[in-house]
Amino acid sequence: MEPEEYKGFMITETPGWMYKATEIVSTSHFKHTLNACSVESLKISINYELEKRGRSNRKPVKK
Repeated sequence: MEPEEYKGFMITETPGWMYKATEIVSTSHFKHTLNACSVESLKISINYELEKRGRSNRKPVKK
């Protein structure tokens, strides 16, 4: 598999039929790589982590 870019992450194949995603522009949110056994599950993990990051960055609405 050739490296693939997905939402700011570079997905590459690693030994042992695994895949890893590293952030292209490193931030403090992702200090370690994300690992998964398939590209599809890795993309789901990336979406979840990005959504979780977005929720934590939102400020509570004052009424």
